[in-house]
Amino acid sequence: MCGICGILNFDMNKKVEQKLIQRMCRSMIHRGPDGEGFYFDQNLGLGHRRLSIIDLEGGNQPMSNEDESIWIVQNGEIYNYVEMTEMLKKKGHHFKTKSDTEVIIHLYEEYGEECLSYLNGMFAFAIWDSKKKHLFAARDRIGIKPFYYYVDKHRFVFASEIKAILELGFVDRNPNYKAIGDYLRYTYSIDDQTFIKNIKKLLPANYIMLKNNDLLVRQYWDIPSFQNDSLDEESCSEKLSQLLNDAVRLHLRSDVKVGAHLSGGLDSSSVVALASQNLSYPLKTFSGAFEEGREYDERPYIHYVVKKYGTDHHEVVPKAQECVKAIPHLVWLMDEPAVSSGIIAQYFLNKLIGQQVKVVLGGQGGDELFGGYYRFLPLLLKESFIRGKINFEAVKNILGYLRMEGLGKVMQKIKRRQGMMGFMIPELTELCDQDHDRASFKSMREMQNWEIKKYLPGLLQVEDRTSMGFSVESRVPLLDYRLVEFAASIPFGIKMKNFELKYLLRKVAANYLPSEIVERKGKQGFVSPIKIWFRGELFSFVNDILGSKSFKERGLYETKKIAKRLDQFRQGKIDFAEEIWQLLNIELWHRIFIDRRESLC
Repeated sequence: MCGICGILNFDMNKKVEQKLIQRMCRSMIHRGPDGEGFYFDQNLGLGHRRLSIIDLEGGNQPMSNEDESIWIVQNGEIYNYVEMTEMLKKKGHHFKTKSDTEVIIHLYEEYGEECLSYLNGMFAFAIWDSKKKHLFAARDRIGIKPFYYYVDKHRFVFASEIKAILELGFVDRNPNYKAIGDYLRYTYSIDDQTFIKNIKKLLPANYIMLKNNDLLVRQYWDIPSFQNDSLDEESCSEKLSQLLNDAVRLHLRSDVKVGAHLSGGLDSSSVVALASQNLSYPLKTFSGAFEEGREYDERPYIHYVVKKYGTDHHEVVPKAQECVKAIPHLVWLMDEPAVSSGIIAQYFLNKLIGQQVKVVLGGQGGDELFGGYYRFLPLLLKESFIRGKINFEAVKNILGYLRMEGLGKVMQKIKRRQGMMGFMIPELTELCDQDHDRASFKSMREMQNWEIKKYLPGLLQVEDRTSMGFSVESRVPLLDYRLVEFAASIPFGIKMKNFELKYLLRKVAANYLPSEIVERKGKQGFVSPIKIWFRGELFSFVNDILGSKSFKERGLYETKKIAKRLDQFRQGKIDFAEEIWQLLNIELWHRIFIDRRESLC
């Protein structure tokens, strides 16, 4: 895991200044504290910050092929590098390292752009072909690893983080109000936009080919669009079990010890169970909890798994006052705000993990792939009525979820999301992407694809930044592309049988998890007690920021409405906590990235 960057000047006679690449790298030391490397070729410069995970001695980057005609910088891991190495050796390729990165170079030599179809991993890389003078860059199928770029008439620039591109000085720090508006509406920005107007992100499963100063962006993979109606429950269970086991096995490949997140839910508990079965040493597990109430503390469930598998367990319990310094630092790490306040918990948890291990496995992706969100149920219910496939068990499950989640809570979430639009000035509201609304989906497949392609990238951004911020490589076995493809083919009548969320995954997990985990239906998620903190210990922190002159003069909001809602929130009349979280993030982002008040972070 690393940080990568590069500059390609379109004028072949204009050399890239070494100090520029160094400046970009230094802004990402947290991504790679173990080493730094550079490569320059006339109008090209590549930079790399290394976190040593595989081939500790020989895996330094930038890395080249035998005759040094092809160079690469890569961020991520190629999990099937052992198998690919053996295949390529049989084809006559010679390896000088035991690194997973070198596999990409030889695959590119053998297959060109088609090399991407051979890779199983999380990656963002750039390859310089010095003979052809081509730059080839790509991002993994799901978008686990980031890749940002900027292009103008003089140059092409890329990096693992937005802040590295901004370090160059010639990129205007102009806010992208459309992306900001989308964040306020959805909690994430849509498609290739970022909060900086002229900086884009390469989308998952896309690659860039830069030839003769012409930029081509192309998609190389997509989630399968078909559902295999010939599949039955038993064959799906067997196949899923095999894929889960193999995905975890591959994700354990490392030359340093590996740990795992453990939240008490089905997904992370499954990863811990399968990892423990594949290791010869006790797996280090890490959990976070809060003392503000049972809804913020899942330790009773966590300890069922810890006891069963004898893990070496560690916990962190963050306090409200720790957030005064942590939140600005988190905003800086994130590059741009995304998703909800649960990232506070992830921040403190990864801070703990960074003191223990370099690699950690997590359960990200299970809800999106296997139907773990309550919001899936209304559309599934509609489709089932149309097909006449409603039975007593299905009705019982639906009623159970309604009692547990509460119809009022669901409606409140919808109203709150729409309510955020009322705080934006009309010009900002008009910029929002009004076409992207979950309520408009016509089928379960359309909705699930949205969750994977639009919402999941925001979660993965949090996964990447909060882990790399403390020099930790976070791996997500459930997002092995083979699992993604298989999950897409499973009929929803099997995946969520009788409206039971993650029914098929529960059935498979029953083979290795305690019944208390498998049968648990009210998983809270990794939430933070900001409603309690913002009303209490952190109210002055909130009020200082949202009542500040700079906040009022941003020209983005109806600030009088916000002040009124904040007062109602303080009195306990309304729940306004997540909206406050979003507003805090946007204001602090402006102060750090636009106003350049670096002392905050």
